[in-house]
Amino acid sequence: IQEDHLGSLPILSMVGGKWTSFRVFSEQVTDRSLAFLRLPRKGYTRSLPIGDGAAAFALKTSPDFTREEIGQLAAREKIVHLDDLLLRRTLLGYLGQLSLPRVEQLAVWLGESLGWSRDQVRKEVERTVAILADKHGVIL
Repeated sequence: IQEDHLGSLPILSMVGGKWTSFRVFSEQVTDRSLAFLRLPRKGYTRSLPIGDGAAAFALKTSPDFTREEIGQLAAREKIVHLDDLLLRRTLLGYLGQLSLPRVEQLAVWLGESLGWSRDQVRKEVERTVAILADKHGVIL
């Protein structure tokens, strides 16, 4: 966490990572904001599960997700696109555990959960393969 100042107002920022997932960062920002406002903390979220427990699936380092796990992630993690699943809701994209057949299989399972047509599944695979290549240098 980095703190700068704009006049008398603190500016807190974090570089890298998915900041909405990092409870520690959120806690630090809350503590500093409350201190600046001179307000007491009323509670903590440390004991609450993230994503109704679905985050446990997302943090798996194995590429062996089941159809049921993908369905649970789709239902609880507000997934809209296939790349949401591969790059933001799981570690698969960052751990180099993707192949085209695996991406296609996950797209089918995600599509089943989200009500996608075959054409939409195909478009999601194409979109994700392009994002992986263009933005991350990953060629499947």
